Amino acid sequence: MFLHNVSDALASAGVIVAGVLILRYELYIADLTITVVIGDFVIWQGVTLLPRTVRLLMGAVPDESEFDRIVSDLRDAEGVADVHHVQVWSISEHYRALEAHVVPAESSLQAFEDVKARARGMLETQHAIAHATFEACLAADCDPDMIPDHQVEKNHHHDHDRDH
Repeated sequence: MFLHNVSDALASAGVIVAGVLILRYELYIADLTITVVIGDFVIWQGVTLLPRTVRLLMGAVPDESEFDRIVSDLRDAEGVADVHHVQVWSISEHYRALEAHVVPAESSLQAFEDVKARARGMLETQHAIAHATFEACLAADCDPDMIPDHQVEKNHHHDHDRDH
């Protein structure tokens, strides 16, 4: 947003300068020059925004190392015995979401509510994840096919696809 306002202000200033140069010195080339400069700047902004826009539209997940850090931080959270079936995706430019199955260390509903609150706070402050949904499950009830390879055997390739 800030860059957009700055570019609008610079474009307006350029048009004013070109107008003054034309009126005072009959320097008509100033209009063409400022038009090319403004056009180049707009094209540059579009090209630099394109990769981020494509990732956002595709609901991109974080890169491999960031994903591993998120899973590790969730596993290290107080009251968490294990975490699996973790999915992270972008909802908007500054809004990411997470869904995960959590094996709580205690079998109390209140304890799980406390775990969720701590985990949500940690995810928001450390990973900019604004929305997290946690499902409690028992380790014995978890389907091993739902656990991505990188969480079963460390040296295998990740599968970050969201299946809904």
